[in-house]
Amino acid sequence: MILQQLTDPLVIILVIVAFIGLSASFVQSRQLKKAKRMIASLLPEEQSSKSVNLTESVSSLVKYIREKLKTAKNLRQDAETENKSIVYQHKKLRSVLEVFPEGIVILDQAGTAKFANQKLQSLIGVETSEVVGKQAHDWCTNQQVLSLLVRYEGNVTRLRRTETVEFTPEDQKEKTLAVTVSPISLPSKPEVTIGILILFRDVTAESMAKKSRDDFIAHVSHELKSPLNIIKMHSELMLDIGDDEQQRITSINVINDEIDRVSNMITDLLNITRFEVGNVSIDRKRIRFRDFLIDVFEKMQRAGDENNIKFNLNLPQTLSHLSIDKDLFRVALNNILSNAIKYNKPDGLVTMEAEENNDSIIIRISDTGIGILEEDQKKIFEKFYRSDDDDVTNRNGHGLGLSLANEIIGLHSGSLIVESEKGKGTVFTLEIGKTSTLLKEAV
Repeated sequence: MILQQLTDPLVIILVIVAFIGLSASFVQSRQLKKAKRMIASLLPEEQSSKSVNLTESVSSLVKYIREKLKTAKNLRQDAETENKSIVYQHKKLRSVLEVFPEGIVILDQAGTAKFANQKLQSLIGVETSEVVGKQAHDWCTNQQVLSLLVRYEGNVTRLRRTETVEFTPEDQKEKTLAVTVSPISLPSKPEVTIGILILFRDVTAESMAKKSRDDFIAHVSHELKSPLNIIKMHSELMLDIGDDEQQRITSINVINDEIDRVSNMITDLLNITRFEVGNVSIDRKRIRFRDFLIDVFEKMQRAGDENNIKFNLNLPQTLSHLSIDKDLFRVALNNILSNAIKYNKPDGLVTMEAEENNDSIIIRISDTGIGILEEDQKKIFEKFYRSDDDDVTNRNGHGLGLSLANEIIGLHSGSLIVESEKGKGTVFTLEIGKTSTLLKEAV
């Protein structure tokens, strides 16, 4: 019976299936162990040792992979944020460089331009598209500047100093430019040079100011030397004239006049210095303005006798009292009158007249002298300015008188304007306002 059951086909099939199942289970167990070992090799040591079976190993691997993916995602986001920050900073830096008043060019170590701002075009007439990606000799036409830049090409490691040269563009002769070349170094490693910074600046005003100062020093030196030579000559003459009293008096008068001339110039220099440093305060006092004008005019009149200059004073019978700084205002009028005498012709005429209206007193000082060129009329109130006109350079002067007069009148809330025609003379018109209080007092 049992034998029949064992020989039953169904039983035989079941036995075979069971055997196959056991065999497969044995094989699968070996594969699972192998898979577990592979998974364990992918996990960190502290996690792989904690995994007891394959399920736990797979779970740990999935968790580990998720953590890594999350970390990678965060790193990618950080990288994207950093990249955006770098792009923003780059754009911000370009924007800052674009609004600089100087023309800017940045070269790499090979001397190729990597950046140029728009200001460059107005300074040297070169578009940025003609500069970026090019060598210096492709866009720089000035030989003086080019020779400076060429020295830095491929040589920035050795040339770590900053150099500056000034030049005048060929098509803008009235302009003076300065170009400064500076190596660019890493902040953390100053010895490592990564490029060159080139700055183009318009230094026309600075150059003109320097020229004016140099001219001023030359003029002052001449102005001081001339009277000192005259004083020395007459001092020596007085030692040799013996009993000639008339010559002695003449020499003493000349010496006295030259001392006054030097004294006036030094006074102007000191006053200009006070204005420059802002150390001027007005000591206003109420004065009889008409009497003041007469006193100033009569004292200046004596200075014009040597050229046979004629003088004419035309004032109304009454003028309002004004509150002014008497000493400063005298300096202003003296400077204008002395110019009218100095730049007049022999036998010429100097006139001072005044008129009054409800708001102000107007003073006109005119002469029949050499006149002022139209192009010079815009500059005569500038400090140290003197015309290149031969009629002007042949006369002594230091270019401070009218500038000082204009400053003083401005401090009194007044105005000073000039009208002139070359060869026919000049008129200076000074207007100073009256306060309501002074007007009531005058009434």
